[in-house]
Amino acid sequence: MGKYFNTAESRATVTKNYNRVRAMFDLNNKQVTELLQPIGNFQYTRFRRLATGDRDITPEELNAFYEALGIPPVTFIYPWTIPSKTGANNVFDFAVAAKAHNQEWLPYQLTEPNPIFTYFGENVYPYVFTNIGSWLSGQMISKITTNRFSLYRLSSSDNVREDFLQLYSSALKNYVETSFPNDGYLHAIKELTDEYDPNGDYPHMSDTQCTAFLTIFGNALLAYAHKCAYLNFLSQVTADSGTNIVSQQMKGSYRKRATMPLRRDMSETISLLRSYADSDSHTIQYEISTSVDGSSNPKDTFSVSLIQKEDRTELANISIDFRYLDWFDFVTPTSVQPLLDRSTSKTDSGNIVYSSGNILELLESSKYSDMCFKELYPVFNKF
Repeated sequence: MGKYFNTAESRATVTKNYNRVRAMFDLNNKQVTELLQPIGNFQYTRFRRLATGDRDITPEELNAFYEALGIPPVTFIYPWTIPSKTGANNVFDFAVAAKAHNQEWLPYQLTEPNPIFTYFGENVYPYVFTNIGSWLSGQMISKITTNRFSLYRLSSSDNVREDFLQLYSSALKNYVETSFPNDGYLHAIKELTDEYDPNGDYPHMSDTQCTAFLTIFGNALLAYAHKCAYLNFLSQVTADSGTNIVSQQMKGSYRKRATMPLRRDMSETISLLRSYADSDSHTIQYEISTSVDGSSNPKDTFSVSLIQKEDRTELANISIDFRYLDWFDFVTPTSVQPLLDRSTSKTDSGNIVYSSGNILELLESSKYSDMCFKELYPVFNKF
């Protein structure tokens, strides 16, 4: 007998796990057969016998389940719980660990979460199984079904489907909250409104004051551009509204609850930024460029200039360095192309210019949307 796997009871373990997975997706054996038949031409009797413990699961079936449902093979093979060790300290340790994962742990039937799943880590769902628009749904399923506390909760549930959907909703919300720095975005916008009136008088600003204004305004613009790029990322990886059973788990209510806090103020923000950029005597120009330094994560630059309309005199200009690929430094379906791979022209310094123009014209071009900076929307590398 292995440490976390009982060979003598392997068939019983697989049977139990298979039936729980069916309950998670509310599937009977006939529906499982129909779901997997296009992948492996499986017969109904295989899954009927699997559900009753009359046969073992095969590698072909494990792969088919991963492709169709997003459930990794290890989730079928290993028990979701193991006999609980004795001692109050152990119970306390598991309760603390479970709380850290936003899960509840109680010693049901003297069992505890199987720690083997901790060592496997979080899988990245292969979007090629379905499509890029189903990826986030598949990722949430894979995350839940390789998390020992989630599996423990499902193994002890009287309503597996309902608990699975609750875990799914929580995982989706957590993914959004941890992958975008919304506090930094809010801080940049607040700093702008705290320091400057949207209808400020540029002609009476000194050079130093113009530079200070552009620095704070530029940081707010870049934070807004980052948020637009992230929201577009979310829209791409949730675009499938239900062409497969993986995407069907992404109910509109779940997506709305997870993303609404980010989307709520976008219309107000773009209107605010337009107010700062709108002036009878001045224009604000922007440029997004990338240095050609040969690195895999090159330095990108967001430049902003304040120009007097009458004689085109530049009153101030600032440059903010950032790394575009760091915006997507979290679990994604595949890597995002750097801006350097999407270049259009070069500056005198040899940098690649990716986007440039009048910031007010850019913001006003999105009058019927609260999103702009489309040039910064992520483009995924293909396998």
